[in-house]
Amino acid sequence: MAFTDDFAQAGAAADNFDCDATGGWTALTGTDPGGTFQAATIALNTIQPLEGTGCLSIKSGNATAGLRGYYQDVTAGSRFIITQTTLNVWFNYAKGKGAQILTSTSGAVRLRLYFGGTVDWAEYNLTEAGNDSLNFGWQVLQCSGRNLNGGAVSGTWVNTASNWDREIHRVAIVFDVLNPNDAGADPGLLVDMFFTGNKIVVSEGTTGGTPATFQDLVDYQKIGGTRTGFPLGLVNLDGVFATLRCGLDIGNGTDGLNNEGYLQVGETFLLFNQWSAQVKHNIVVKNFAQLDFGEGESVIGVDGTNVAAVRGCQVVMPTDREDEVSTTLPAASDVSVENGGILNAYNTKFFRWRDIFLGAASDTSSTVELINVIFDSCETVYFRANTLDLANIEIYNNAQNDRNHCGEMIVSPDSCSDLLVHDCNEGIHFRATLTIPTYRAQDNTVYDLAILEGDTATLVDSFFDPDKILRLAA
Repeated sequence: MAFTDDFAQAGAAADNFDCDATGGWTALTGTDPGGTFQAATIALNTIQPLEGTGCLSIKSGNATAGLRGYYQDVTAGSRFIITQTTLNVWFNYAKGKGAQILTSTSGAVRLRLYFGGTVDWAEYNLTEAGNDSLNFGWQVLQCSGRNLNGGAVSGTWVNTASNWDREIHRVAIVFDVLNPNDAGADPGLLVDMFFTGNKIVVSEGTTGGTPATFQDLVDYQKIGGTRTGFPLGLVNLDGVFATLRCGLDIGNGTDGLNNEGYLQVGETFLLFNQWSAQVKHNIVVKNFAQLDFGEGESVIGVDGTNVAAVRGCQVVMPTDREDEVSTTLPAASDVSVENGGILNAYNTKFFRWRDIFLGAASDTSSTVELINVIFDSCETVYFRANTLDLANIEIYNNAQNDRNHCGEMIVSPDSCSDLLVHDCNEGIHFRATLTIPTYRAQDNTVYDLAILEGDTATLVDSFFDPDKILRLAA
């Protein structure tokens, strides 16, 4: 068992996106919407490469402030579509007591992508405040989707879905220089390894046994151990604060023989800090795999043995999460438990995700246990797991999205206590004959609940507005 991923060097091997040679890298010249490109020099640095035998060192070719840039063409057959993947690049920056090299603007470092040829381009600003946003040393910069972060476009560019879905033929990196680094002793702007991809696969940890941890994810992305080639730099853990700039598959779903995955994340604020929610970075729990947020501890009380939710998490999407009903943008990211997967969430909040699929559409073997779990500003929660245990569940703020109902239920929970739905457009849609105790609905805009025609929902010890019941025709 091991961690794997779908990240790979951009382009073909001969394109030099591994930055182990300067071949094919050509200086940008002329004037564009951002200004006039100044002279620059590019050299191979063999002393400080992050991976391989070298990295690119870019310096100003004169003492004039302004733009510098280099481009590399992508070989046919190795091109990519930026609405389907992320493009990442390792960048080394020197800052401190010396003169500030780059401006403190969002456009200080940019990736310029050429769509469908070498004429139409769009430019991604990779930082919020240039020099002030960048760390000293090596760091990963990322772009994806249509979130240009204020970047410019070519005069011939037309912002349409068909244009965005064209293959990338050329990649350029552009710098806005404040104080030129043209002297021999000045540090270069170092660039290494352009790579594309979307997710890490956790086939580590044994379901029902010893889990992998978030620290294991951090360790995996480095060179060495089970990972070879180049480091990812997309997973960060700082105490209880974690960021993940890619999707996550738990298990690979092929069989139960050394392909399981079991990941446990506790006491963590986990931000899926992806560049653009237009490229879906899902959490998927595969067959033979298990994902735990927080922990459930057995507690003996007056009414027997119960499970107490402890060491919980917040699992958060960025603020620019796309609306799932958009006619021009891909749907935002989901959490999915596939048939045969196991999800346990204790004292956990899911914030700003699109849909939460708790079991597959025709589920026969998945297991979901949720205790003290909040779904805030998510689109719809689908309760469909073969084994489903719920306690102290709260769903709210669906009303800010365009999806009408906040949840769908097609199975009777094995256990349920206190399912609260409030401040949504509509409450849960019950789409099968089932029984559920302690369903509470209040302050929903249109309906508190809906029932599919021909089916019966038996609600025990529940309350809702009898004038806010919808009968579903289909």
